[in-house]
Order: sequence, then structure tokens, then C-alpha cells
Amino acid sequence: MATDKIFPLESLPNEVFIGIFQFLHPSHLFQAFYNLNCRFNYLLQSLSWLTLNLTTNSYSNDESFPFIRILIINRAINIDFNQFLHIRSLILRYPTDKLLSQLNHLTFPQLQHLYINHMHISVLNHIPNLCQKTFSNGFPNLQSCHLFEWGTLVKTFTWTLSPLLHTVKVGKIDLAIYKSILTSCPNLSFLQLATLTSANTSTQIIPHQKLKRLIIRSTPFIQPWKDNDIDCCLSYAPNLEYFSVHQTDMFLKQKCDWLASIIRCRLAFLQQFVFYFHFCDIEHMKEQSVKINPEGMCNVPSRFEYLPNELLISLFQYFDARDLFQAFYNLNSRLNLLLQSLHYLSLTLFKYNSNETAHYYDFTSYIYTLVIDYAVNIDLNHFANVHRLILLSPTSSQLKQLVHSHLPYLEHLSIGYEHFLFCDYIPDLCEKIFSNGFPRLKSCSLFEPRILEILPHMAPSSQIYVLKIDNIDLSTYESLLSLCPNLSTFQFNILDDFEEICAIKPHLNLKRMIIKFQSHVKTLPDSIMNQYLSCVPNLEQFCIYEINFDVNIREYLTFNWFSSLIHQHLSHLRRLKYHLYIYRTKTYDDNVIHQMKVKFEHLHNHNYLSRLILNIV
Repeated sequence: MATDKIFPLESLPNEVFIGIFQFLHPSHLFQAFYNLNCRFNYLLQSLSWLTLNLTTNSYSNDESFPFIRILIINRAINIDFNQFLHIRSLILRYPTDKLLSQLNHLTFPQLQHLYINHMHISVLNHIPNLCQKTFSNGFPNLQSCHLFEWGTLVKTFTWTLSPLLHTVKVGKIDLAIYKSILTSCPNLSFLQLATLTSANTSTQIIPHQKLKRLIIRSTPFIQPWKDNDIDCCLSYAPNLEYFSVHQTDMFLKQKCDWLASIIRCRLAFLQQFVFYFHFCDIEHMKEQSVKINPEGMCNVPSRFEYLPNELLISLFQYFDARDLFQAFYNLNSRLNLLLQSLHYLSLTLFKYNSNETAHYYDFTSYIYTLVIDYAVNIDLNHFANVHRLILLSPTSSQLKQLVHSHLPYLEHLSIGYEHFLFCDYIPDLCEKIFSNGFPRLKSCSLFEPRILEILPHMAPSSQIYVLKIDNIDLSTYESLLSLCPNLSTFQFNILDDFEEICAIKPHLNLKRMIIKFQSHVKTLPDSIMNQYLSCVPNLEQFCIYEINFDVNIREYLTFNWFSSLIHQHLSHLRRLKYHLYIYRTKTYDDNVIHQMKVKFEHLHNHNYLSRLILNIV
């Protein structure tokens, strides 16, 4: 066996390994793959999501520790943080005194996300120092923090600046600490509070210009917010776009305008406001008539318009182009611009009424993919931007339009079998395809049975990279290779007409070839396959589809599966797939099938991956 053989596992791409690694515990992952070779070492060290969840104190120093990016430590766990060199996210649940005393920028120089919650009463003395580090750039790379979801934030020192901090979630705070957070976090965009209380402070700060989202959560077990506190809070966040509050019925006033007057006064740029009203006393709820109709809030944009463009684009993929434009076009300038920018708009026409032509004018110039059946007679000139055109069963009228239309952006063309045979426009269309008549054409699927008869004098078409053809012979094969010098993928069916050509000029750019043929009684001779393989020396992927009728499958036990030809001509081959379809066989035998597979693997046991796929009907 060759010493330089590539093993199947190592031949997998990095993307597949990364997908597999997500299901393995870091300790098991490093035990299995670390120090196998440089590639695996580099791959493991580059995993940006490597997560370790510590639930017991039984973990000792591990090879994976220096490369952990996300560390989760649960209740009563003690560990030395110096073992972890690249922590980006740290989550502590009920942290111990030992863990909290280790939190500093020397231990976590790359920390970006910090989550600390449910602190025991015995470690509450760490809160002031931890807040000081968080809001005074004690962690220079910190971008988000979640501190004491229902606890109270304490400030005993003056905070400076944390310029990278953009997301903050904290527990109970008063207005003084609220102002300190805004002052110390100039780039804050998201702030969530458990509740907001009054404070004896007259400190004035400059309104925060970058805060866009504010959430104030409340429960029956903590002190509620008051309208005056909300008013003061919002006065320092004039550019809020999203605002939500929680309130319970036990704190609701008899006369309530649901913050409408405060919002109208303070938040000129608000796009969405959500008031979560929690009923705690069900009997009280039945007795009272609660009317939620905040006067003056009808101008808040609808939730659909609040969705970002990325989400709308994702939703639009499930619409037919006609329905999409009928529903959203000309609603507003934003949706118009969004629809016109879509690069995947697809239109499939199985029938067409000429009386509806006017309905198509709004969107035909934006169609990217057009699929047309035979019963459709529509002017292709309306689809000036079409990149992909598929004629399922073309009529003479459709082919005539294709010959005379410009279609400057056409990149892929697929032409099925003619609905009416012997169309006069097939020769002109073939000449246009293979003579750069479509200047951007890269891919072509031409299922036209008469292409053998249509070989006009054509210039080479340098832009076609993918070509799929129906039945061809060696002469047509030779012509197509010469017409498409940059062809990289070629699919075709071999005719039974086994002619021989002395020599075909080598095609050096073809990398992938799919050959289909039918065999009656015996399979395709090596002499024929030799003609097709001898001129494509740089082939990397080779796929064969053989359909065999009335064959004795025992004959495949002496078949060499074209192995000698592949070894002779395809030195750069990386993958071979052989699909064998056998119909109406009367000699089916599991043992013979097994021997066929064993022989195939033995003959193709070389420096490329090979697979035999049997389909016996």
C-alpha cells in the first residue's frame, strides 16, 4: 500500500470537522485530536466557541483549558482561573469568595462578556469592587455585562469610563447609579434594569445620545418604579428607539395614561413601546374593568415595519415575485428600495394571460430567475435583468425570442426538450450560445437531441464554465471541448455509436465530468471510455451513471471498472463515484453483490476517494 495515501478522516474539510467538534466535550475533544498533527492543533486552537461548563470540583488541569473561550461555573465551584488563557465569556452562578477575588484584568485580559448572578449573602462585600472594575475599564475589552439580575447595585467609588461597553443588564438601581452608568458608558446602546427608584441627587449629566433600547423589569417582590422616576430616566435618553416596562396590578393607579404623556414629551425617535402588565390578583382582575387604550400612542409604527431589512429579506424568499410585489410594492420608499435590491427574485410561469401584462410591468425588470413552461407566450425583453432562464419545454416562439433577444446579464440557460420537434431556430440558438452571443453566459444545460446534427462554424466561447448536454458522440465531444476552452464541469450522455478518433486535443481546464450511458447485455468497452478520458488529464472529480438492462451481474466480477484507464489518464483525480442501475436482473445474489463491492474497492484503492453505489430494480 502506498505510504502517502490520504485517509478518509483526514480528507474531510475543516468545516466538517468544526461541525463534528461542536458535539464533543472539550476534554474528550483534546484527548482525541490534540497533538495528532499540526493541522488538528491549529484547528482546535482556533475554535472561537469552545465552551466548558463546570458543575463539580473534580476537574483538574486539562489540555483544553488554555483554549476555552466560554467558561460557565456553577454553584460552589472553586478553580484557579490562571489555567484559562483565552476566556472571552465568563458566566458565574452563585460564585464563591475565591472566584470573585480572582476577577481582574490580569487574569482575564481578553474578557468581552461577563455574567454574574444569584450571589450569596456571604460575598455581597465584593459588589462595590466588582462594579468599580466593570464601569471603570477594569476589563479593557469588556463589551457586555449582566450583573445581579434582581440584586442591588452599589457604588462606593467614582467610576471613570468603559468605552467598549455597549450592553448592560443590572438589578435594582436608583437614579444616581443610572446617571453614573450613562456617564461611564458613552457607547452604551442597550440597558436593562430590574427597577428604578428615586435618589437624593441633583447631579446633572449630558443626555446620552447612543442609548437605543431600554427595558425596566418589575415584579411584585421588588419596589416598583414611579412615573416621576421614569420621566427623569427618559430625559437622559432622548434617542431611544425601543422602550419596554413591566408593572403589576397591585401598583397600578386608578388613573393611568400608561406613560403616554411622558413618552410623547421625551422620546421623539421611539419606534416601539411595550407595556407588560402583570395581574397578580385574579379576583381583583375580574372585578375591575381595565381599559388599555393609551391616548396618543397610535402613531407608533407597526411591528412589521419595525423589522430590520435582514429579516424582511429572509421572509421575502418564500414569496412568489408576483405576490411579493402585489403585497408590498409602492407601500413606501423603504420597501420599494428593498424589493428592487433583491438578487434572488424568481418567477415561474406555467400559464400566462396576455390581458394581465400590465400587472407584470412593476417587477419584470427585477426578476433574477425566470422559469417558463410551454403554455407561456410572454415577451422576454421585459426581463432585462434576468440572470437565470429555464425553458422547461420550449416552443418555437420562445426559441425565436431567445435567438433575437439581447439578455445582457444572462448567466445560466437551461433548455429542455422541445414541445414541438424540429424547430427552425435550434441551429441559430446553438450558434448564439457557443459564439458568445450571450456575453455573460457561464452555465448552459441543453437537452436538445439534434445537437449532433448542428455543428456550424462557431468561434470558441471562453465564458462557459458549466455545460450539460443530452446525447453526444465522440465528434461532438471533441467539438464542444474545443468550443469551450475554460469549461470546468461537463455532463453528457454517451451514444451507442462507438466511433473512434485518432487523437483529441487535451483540455486542461476540465475538473469535473459526469458521464451517463446505457448498456445492453455488456457494459461500455474500455476502448470507448479511453477516448473520453485521454484528453482530460486534470480531471479531479469523475462521476459515472451506468444503466444496464438484462445483464447477468456475475459478469461484473471480471469487470475492471475502468480502473486501468483512470490510473493511466487521471493522475489528479480526487473523487470517483460509480452509480450502477441494474434492471430486470434474474441472477440477484447478495454474495455476488458483496464481491462486486470488494473488487471495486480493491481496484480503486489509490490516492482518491471512490464509491460504488448500486441500485438494483
